[in-house]
Amino acid sequence: MGSQTLKPPRVHSNDAVWYLAAGVVAAILGVAVVLSGWILLAAILALGGAAWLISLPARKAVIVSTGLALAILFAVPIMRVSGEHTFLRIPVLASIVALAALALARSKARVSGRLLAALGGILATGTLANLRVDDPYQWSTLGMFGIIAATGLIFGAATVRMDAIRPVYACVVFLAAAEAALALFELQTVMEPLWRGGKVLPDGESVAMRSELIPGLLRAQGTFAHPLILASVLLVAVAITLGSDVFVGKAWMKWGVTALCTAGIAASGSRNAVILLALLFIALAGKRALRGLWARLVIYGVPLAVIAAILLYPQLSYVVTTGSWTHRIGSITALPEFAFGRDTLTMFIGDGTASTPRLLQAGLLFSNRFLAVDNQFVLILIQFGLIGFVLMCGILVAALSRSSRLTRILLALFVAQFFVFDVLAWPSVAVLLWIAVGLAFSTAPQSEEPMPTLSPRSAPMQRVS
Repeated sequence: MGSQTLKPPRVHSNDAVWYLAAGVVAAILGVAVVLSGWILLAAILALGGAAWLISLPARKAVIVSTGLALAILFAVPIMRVSGEHTFLRIPVLASIVALAALALARSKARVSGRLLAALGGILATGTLANLRVDDPYQWSTLGMFGIIAATGLIFGAATVRMDAIRPVYACVVFLAAAEAALALFELQTVMEPLWRGGKVLPDGESVAMRSELIPGLLRAQGTFAHPLILASVLLVAVAITLGSDVFVGKAWMKWGVTALCTAGIAASGSRNAVILLALLFIALAGKRALRGLWARLVIYGVPLAVIAAILLYPQLSYVVTTGSWTHRIGSITALPEFAFGRDTLTMFIGDGTASTPRLLQAGLLFSNRFLAVDNQFVLILIQFGLIGFVLMCGILVAALSRSSRLTRILLALFVAQFFVFDVLAWPSVAVLLWIAVGLAFSTAPQSEEPMPTLSPRSAPMQRVS
């Protein structure tokens, strides 16, 4: 083997995070300008922002583009805007596509061909299913799915290509912490939900949801228009904070952000998120003393589970008798019917990407007054049939098998939430999932997880804090 030129160590700087902060402020001002009706000024700001991004070095351009895309999707829940705000859907999606194109061009990243083929197969299946039916919003739903998936994969691949995993993780944590602070402010002031309330009645009216975790309070939802989405993003932030080196050497900040996000999860009132949060702590805490996950589960998990069962028995018994629980169990029991109980063509390609309301009205889904399926696996079977179901499961299994430890935890966290709500139907969460898939299908650098030991040859590659 010939001699190889050793790369100098990369000194991580916070400049990109400051650029992101400035960009987030600019995005907020831009949204305010759009809402005020000053479209021309908004267009000028957009062109100026694009010129500014192009002028940045490639690595910073990728970091800021990814961070701004996340900030926009977090700030504007495009699947929940209604009335006079409906027009925001197209500018938001156009902005995400433009930012992804910029990240792709500046990084020269490549997304896995097999991954794109699998995604293309899902989209083709959804297209065939939509051609057989005529449901409202079926093409916009399919288009949103494809745009969020493709852009998420691009951001993930570009992040790895530019060795920018750590600052991109910092962007996610920064945005999630802001959402957690907003959630606590919601409870403090009992403010009306931004955009729409988490619960939408059959007549289209939206109302705030009362917390069943903290009696007497409403469930906070941040800018996401639903408490479950807020809790999901905060869970991702906790996993990144505890499982990565984003706050290396800053323990006070690490545990401060963890406490803030934990409080935000409690404010969301999501019992499922609290359970997943406990599992995250078990999986990530004390990892130096106990390397094996099963050892931590036995030593930490079993005693905590017994104590929780004794102290929280009334709440646990209430959980399994609520409509939320029975609704999700009903979705699971519908799985065999949608897998094998329909005509052959529908069984393979699905009922269409916006068929859920039609199937609910026909009595083919267990609704219990809920308008969502609240099980992503069942929803994939409904929308894309067995072909889409197999392709999506194949993507997730392949990503889990080839990713690093933290990325596997993030992907497992998303898969667990597939049984709680329709993850891929919410762009702000779906984009995080697809970014994680993009990270998994790219060659992850050593900067994502510090190795316990380094050989002499790899020592020059060690990160400098």
